[in-house]
Amino acid sequence: MPNKYQKECLDSHNAYRAQHGAPPLKWSAKLASDCDKWAKDLARRNTMQHSKGEYGENLAFASGYELSGGRTTEMWYDEIQKYRFNNPGFSSGTGHFTQVVWVGSQEMGVAKAVSKNGAHYAVARYYPAGNVIGQFPENVKPK
Repeated sequence: MPNKYQKECLDSHNAYRAQHGAPPLKWSAKLASDCDKWAKDLARRNTMQHSKGEYGENLAFASGYELSGGRTTEMWYDEIQKYRFNNPGFSSGTGHFTQVVWVGSQEMGVAKAVSKNGAHYAVARYYPAGNVIGQFPENVKPK
């Protein structure tokens, strides 16, 4: 069962996805376990770095405040302001948003870890992965 942070993150993902005609994501304990390991590794090394896995992946970092599940998702979703629905495609400035609402993604897991200096590292993984070149128009729909 997901913890409070994980449930907030999943619920907020699904609320945003509903606004874009994307089906709700299902919880994946396996993805969450993998996220937990990677988040702990990032916190231990005090670095932000994507893994080289087969899944879609979003990372978040916060220092100086508690990172809630809702705030984590909001940080990623807020990239919608830069996304051009009239010219759909991948951009490093909108990739978190597009993965959150990607229609083809069906499962997610998420976890966060806190470093010794109190910084929060969050990792979310998605299956199947989003942000596939050439598939943006049918997977990232406007509100």
